[in-house]
Formats: sequence, structure tokens, C-alpha cells
Amino acid sequence: MGKSRQRNGRKESSHLLPTARTRVADQLKTMVAAGRYRGFFTSRQLAVPGVSDHRKGLVTSFLCACGLLNRGGGRGVFRATPAARVIAEAWGRSESLGRRELAAVLEATWFAECVRQELERHGKCGAARAALAEHLRVSAGAPENRHREVQILISWLLEARLLRPLREGYLGWNGVAGAHEAAQAASRGRPKGEVAGADGSQGAVDSSEASLCGGALTPDRVSLVPSCALPAQTACSSGIRKLINFGPLGEVAAGPFYLRDLLQLSEEELLSLHRGLRLLAGVGVGS
Repeated sequence: MGKSRQRNGRKESSHLLPTARTRVADQLKTMVAAGRYRGFFTSRQLAVPGVSDHRKGLVTSFLCACGLLNRGGGRGVFRATPAARVIAEAWGRSESLGRRELAAVLEATWFAECVRQELERHGKCGAARAALAEHLRVSAGAPENRHREVQILISWLLEARLLRPLREGYLGWNGVAGAHEAAQAASRGRPKGEVAGADGSQGAVDSSEASLCGGALTPDRVSLVPSCALPAQTACSSGIRKLINFGPLGEVAAGPFYLRDLLQLSEEELLSLHRGLRLLAGVGVGS
């Protein structure tokens, strides 16, 4: 895009920034509702409980900039792109699958590329979120009073799992491959969780990742071993197959399950996983 420009005496960014007046969780809900809508629509027509028409309307321009909406024939008229419809359809099956589809779209955006290149300079140590936000602001040619908007950009990347928390205040690059890693094992029947806000507070994880082998689970022991050491035949034990439909446990059954994926589960899904593991222990005792 072009350089920064002046409008009514105020300096504008060379890149469109998302609104900071609508919560990220509500922006995600608006995106999904738009992807489900068939035909042309205005923001008032989108069914997003708890989000006012005004706040929905603040989101649409950014969705257009990301390639998720096309403008229609009139003012404030839009239509979902095929990519938006794919995301909405995947989100209906599983929130985690929807996020993976979102990652594929966002990775091509200017802000994802900007963050990726900056994190490559920092290597495995990652970079502070505040430093990434400042780098984005400068790259966008945005004035200093737009820091909230560039923080929202980082939140979108966290929601898509293109970024991952490393330690307190630091982020690392996941990329589409990392964002899709857990989805490869996700059960299509997994219940949908509520949209979570991305404020960067998901917590810290150790840089050494362990994988959980479903076939190695026993009532009194959970085996943590590198994924490269897992034989393919251990992916689904008979006990786990009995529990394949118990929400997130389907991911455990389908292959290596990385600890960082726990950060991608909602509170409801974590509780469901806990209940499923207790049931699994019971199956192991009875087998």
C-alpha cells in the first residue's frame, strides 16, 4: 500500500488496522457470522448475540482487508469470500479447526509476514509482545496513539495460533504448519467451545515439547515421550477407541498430542478432557 497520509489533520496508517472498540472475541464472532451468511448483507443483518450493530460495523473493513469479505454494490454492503465460508463451516464442526482455516488466511497478510520476519531475527527465544507491537506500528506507518490497534493485530495472530506464548510476555512463531498440527488429530465430532479472547495471557510453556501417546496410557501412568519415538500402531488403543467421541480425547486417540495444544483448548474443553481421561482410566481397569 501507499505511504502514510493525512486526513482532517490526522496521520493515517498505510495499512488498515482493526478497531480497538470491539473486543477480539466479538470480532471473531462477527467473522464467523459473516461467513455463514449467504448472499449480500449489511452488518445489521448478522446474527451476533451480545454485539451491537455499531460494533459489528466496525469490524467489516478489517475483514475486507484480510480477504474475508468483498464489498457489495452499495454502502455498507458485503459478501463473504469463499475463504470466509470455509472458516465458518470448519468453525461449526470444531473451533480448533476453524482457527486452523483462519491461520491459512491470515498467514498471507502483511502483518503476519511482518511479525514472522521479525521473529526470525530473534530465533527460538522469541520476542516481547510489546516489541512486536511497536514493530508493527512502525511498519504500518501508524502514529503512536494507534498502539491499541496494533495490539489487536497480534491478538488475531494468537487466535489463529500463528503465534504461541513462550514465556511471560514473549511470543514465538507457529506458522500454518504448527497451527494445523493439532487439527490433523482433531475429531470432527468434537463439541464447539466458546470463542475466547486473545489477550496474550494464555500462559507460558516449556520450549521442550512432549507428545502424549494414546496407546501408552494406563490407569496409573501417562507416558510422555518424543513423537518421533511413537510407532504408528500405538495411535489408537482399544480402550481409547471406546472413548473416541468424548470431545478432545479424540485428539489423543489420533496420534501425538503436544502440550502446547492444551493452550488452545477452552476451559470447557479442558474439563471435558479431564472427564474423558477419568473414563479412560476406568476402561483401562476394566480391560
